[in-house]
Amino acid sequence: MKQRILNFIIPLLAYLLIWLMNKTLRLKVIGEEEVKQLHQEGKKLIYAFWHGRQFMLVSYLSHRQIALMTSLSRDGEYQSRILKRFGHRIVRGSYTRGGVRGLLGLLKEMRAGYDVGFAVDGPLGPIYEVKEGVIYAAKKETGLKPEKGYIVPLTTSAKKKWIFEKAWDKYLLPYLFTQGVIIFGKPYQVSKEADINQECKILKEKLDAITKQADEFF
Repeated sequence: MKQRILNFIIPLLAYLLIWLMNKTLRLKVIGEEEVKQLHQEGKKLIYAFWHGRQFMLVSYLSHRQIALMTSLSRDGEYQSRILKRFGHRIVRGSYTRGGVRGLLGLLKEMRAGYDVGFAVDGPLGPIYEVKEGVIYAAKKETGLKPEKGYIVPLTTSAKKKWIFEKAWDKYLLPYLFTQGVIIFGKPYQVSKEADINQECKILKEKLDAITKQADEFF
């Protein structure tokens, strides 16, 4: 009974806090026009971002029916409940436990018509190193048509922010009432024959570039 109460109270309070903090931000969004166009055309989108830059994305991308993977741990249960309140679809798994099942679950969501999101260096790092799952998903055909999804590099930053230096992902948390920026990189597809390791390096370069742009924006 106690755990059931905690499973309700902790995610609810966290959701309210995240929602409130994001509502105070003055956001500038860059590069989303092409992403919106692809979405209107019914293309499948694979959002790729660094683990430590996701705070503003949880709220900004809310209620777009994006499928995300959370771990099988108790923390993952809390995270799942928080993300569901923001309108995200949840697949349980991780790269350390249930990884194959989690990835297959995300592919199933894509084939059902939903977009997916990857914290590409999560859940435990190394920081700023793209893991293979996002590329594997991008190489697969999705939906009723024999068409692959588009990778959308995505990042955030803020004018005034806390950086949790002791956290493995250098998590970024914006100050209340500060200016924030969300940058969408140019969407692109990965060929079925592409080398996964090489594509991981390419995506890393794209994410590093827009993250540098976001950090220098203010």
